[in-house]
Amino acid sequence: MRIQRSHSQSLQLETIQVNKNAIRVDGHDEEALSSTTTPTEPRRETTSHEKDVVKDIRYVEWEANDPENPFNWPARRKAIISSVTIIMTLFVASSAVCFSWIIPSMERDFNVSRIVATIGQVLFTVGFAIAPMALAPLSEVYGRNSVYYSTYGLFVLLFIPLALSPSFAGLLVLRLLSGIFSSTGSTMVGGTLSDMYISQERGRPMALFSSVTLFGTAFGSIVSAYTTQNPKLGWRWVFWIQLIVNAVLFVVLAVVLRETRGTVLLSRRAAMLRKKTGDSRYMARAELERQSLSILIRHSLTRPFRFLFTEPTIMAFSVWVSFVWGVLYLFLAAIPIVFTQVYGATAASSSLGFLGMVVGTTIGVGLVPFLDGLYNKSAIKQPGGQPRPEARLYGSMVASPLFAVGMLMFGWLAYPRIHWVGVEVGVALASFGIFAIYLAVFNYIADNYGTYASSALAAQSFLRNMFASFFPLFSHQMYESLGVHWASTVLGLTGVLLTAVPYILFFYGPAIRARSKYVLSDA
Repeated sequence: MRIQRSHSQSLQLETIQVNKNAIRVDGHDEEALSSTTTPTEPRRETTSHEKDVVKDIRYVEWEANDPENPFNWPARRKAIISSVTIIMTLFVASSAVCFSWIIPSMERDFNVSRIVATIGQVLFTVGFAIAPMALAPLSEVYGRNSVYYSTYGLFVLLFIPLALSPSFAGLLVLRLLSGIFSSTGSTMVGGTLSDMYISQERGRPMALFSSVTLFGTAFGSIVSAYTTQNPKLGWRWVFWIQLIVNAVLFVVLAVVLRETRGTVLLSRRAAMLRKKTGDSRYMARAELERQSLSILIRHSLTRPFRFLFTEPTIMAFSVWVSFVWGVLYLFLAAIPIVFTQVYGATAASSSLGFLGMVVGTTIGVGLVPFLDGLYNKSAIKQPGGQPRPEARLYGSMVASPLFAVGMLMFGWLAYPRIHWVGVEVGVALASFGIFAIYLAVFNYIADNYGTYASSALAAQSFLRNMFASFFPLFSHQMYESLGVHWASTVLGLTGVLLTAVPYILFFYGPAIRARSKYVLSDA
């Protein structure tokens, strides 16, 4: 490895060559660890704080082909870690929607109204929206694995009291806690993928990650519906089944997961060097630059809201993706209503209407390589040879109108004389639109905001999950009072209005970005 040595008096860096077995400094041999490090980022100017506090630092950084750098891991290891974390997202998404299928049982067993019973669905996504803003900074300090193990482990354990709860109030508290602890199973997985894949390789893994939320909505709905309607099982087994599958995944996770956050790995390596050599000057840059945990959490809680209300791009994207995400959760009421009232399906078989969601999302995932190709081709005409961020919007510019068309088809083809396949085509088109919009928002914000991407994404994630929380509160009443046709029309026409968002940003995005002090200058 190579270690950079910094002297505050001369402000010059001396590069010290190190082989696998020893560190040679000023003619003296010091025993080192078997791993290697080197700097890969440009030298930064020493801050006044470091001048006062640090007299001599030996920076521990990555070697260009360091095998311990997550970007250089074997493809097989990356694929295994990606697969396990993406499956975790699938299970979390399934848990998020399961409660909507046991609401009738809650009304019967606990003697509560439908609107009160729906709160169990609402609280999960409320916890899902708020928790990441406080939990995300923990991964920066303690690493992703520690946060995964603690939160996901608690999420798994909570299924036991959920299945045994004797009171509805207890269920509500447990659902809120479940939403809080499960949130890292979704929000942090994108960061894990970004830790291992460079931007040119990230398209397909990120698309799979984005898709499993919709797959999980369908999968969780079908399993929960049939479990609840089975007289030998009932609603408590909805939680027992989730306990079993998530407990198995937790064991797999504990076996195959590796820490992926590079700054944490370098900090650990520097700590090992200090212990091994007795030299306290070995430091990772992150150890000096990292703010206190309290400051990180404060920024994590406030900066996303500042972005949400001061950054036009974040505001527009957040409203756009939040609306379609709310519709995703509104489907939990709309699809059963259509298939039971229009086509005479049972409560359980109505859940099969979510298979259209699987079809639409699968088509979206299949088109990702083509969209990636368009994105990479946009670099040809760019002065710096970097792809144009607006090229991330091609898919959503087509998918957004298709979302509106899908909602109108879902409503106006819902007649007994028209085959149910027409309604399913509407569900598929709307789901394709939801997937493409979500993927475009995620990638566009990540491309534009650089080191502020986490805060920018947290802003839209918060609003998106809040919409998902409150849409179920009025979805059943909306479809019952307006009827399937006009309720779907209202949603479809709203989607038509929001279709302007990707087109405005495609043509005027550079000018809008130029006025932001947070957007990357070379984006």
